[in-house]
Amino acid sequence: MNGLEQARERALRYLSHRDRTRWEVEQKLTQEGFDPDTVRGVMATLEEYRYVDDARYATAYLRERLDYGGRGLAQIRRELQGKGIDPILLEETLQGANELDAAVKTLTVKWRGIAAASATIGTGQRKKAVDFLLRRGFSVETAREALKRYDVPMQDWE
Repeated sequence: MNGLEQARERALRYLSHRDRTRWEVEQKLTQEGFDPDTVRGVMATLEEYRYVDDARYATAYLRERLDYGGRGLAQIRRELQGKGIDPILLEETLQGANELDAAVKTLTVKWRGIAAASATIGTGQRKKAVDFLLRRGFSVETAREALKRYDVPMQDWE
């Protein structure tokens, strides 16, 4: 088995566990000691057969992190940048994402019953809810709007 075949086998084994970005596969093959020409050849084949597709990866990652991960767009952006997603592709992927629904869902999971208790939620609890969403990468505007969806009174927010 020559170097190209070995690199292709290694890449396919690496991809068999879960989807990866182009950058992740390139990094793995480089760490395994394959030369740059071999890595380029393998990557061309993987992309031709769509084993590696950064657009598909970014879209699926965004959907999973918004729907199930309880993460905001700022956090998702940082994570995808760390996985080597092209900045233009990243912005195209994030465009039109519904961060507000994800924030509301995240609050619902974190504080079950917040809707029923909205009349009794104090300023401290509102601040905790906003801080929780901010730590997860949601914007201040999104966090406040998520609380409004529960009809939480917005006075005393200072």
